Amino acid sequence: MKQWDKDKIVAALIDRKSRGLALNTGAIQKSDSALARAIFKHFRFHDAALLAAGIDPASVRKWSSWDKARVVAALRARRDAGMALSFAAIYREDTPLGGGIAAASARTPRRSVRRASIRKRLARGSTGGTRPISSPPSATARPGALP
Repeated sequence: MKQWDKDKIVAALIDRKSRGLALNTGAIQKSDSALARAIFKHFRFHDAALLAAGIDPASVRKWSSWDKARVVAALRARRDAGMALSFAAIYREDTPLGGGIAAASARTPRRSVRRASIRKRLARGSTGGTRPISSPPSATARPGALP
């Protein structure tokens, strides 16, 4: 069993890079679980180990971050393409966007769709689910009153 220290971890990451192997967390966990455990033990964070090896963490990631503007743009593109707008359909067809809705907007999927200016009349028939996208409650409606 190999004894790991920070220098050996850095050397292993540089070696992987020189051989053209993937350096993202998932790839290292699948191909070299001992290295993955050592990274966690000695650096705590994968990015810290990559930085110690002189590797830009963003350049090896297989995921990207989602902000509200990107989520809204992706939802509008789906609407314009006539694609399903239910969260189930979005997550099934475009898992990164589904995760982006949850992470970036910190809102329910319905609110994210509403934020993208996708109204019920525009989405009718293309929601991909059984529940229609509803409009926000009227400002004149009494709380607790039935519609």
